[in-house]
Amino acid sequence: MPEYPMIDFRFRPSTPEAVKGMLTPGGVFSHMFEYFDYKSRAKPEPIETIVAKLEKAHVVKGCVIGRDDL
Repeated sequence: MPEYPMIDFRFRPSTPEAVKGMLTPGGVFSHMFEYFDYKSRAKPEPIETIVAKLEKAHVVKGCVIGRDDL
């Protein structure tokens, strides 16, 4: 089966800075992150590693959505 280039419209890079922002108490979504135990599942990675994984999956573009309080 041929590989087709893709666009990821739900790209949410878990950079160390983004993860830190999500785990900061008092943020807009802090209660949700606490409820879903995000702290135990958060896997921060450098942006270079994240991009390499996207390229391996043939993702040619990623649409980064806005996040509050990061």
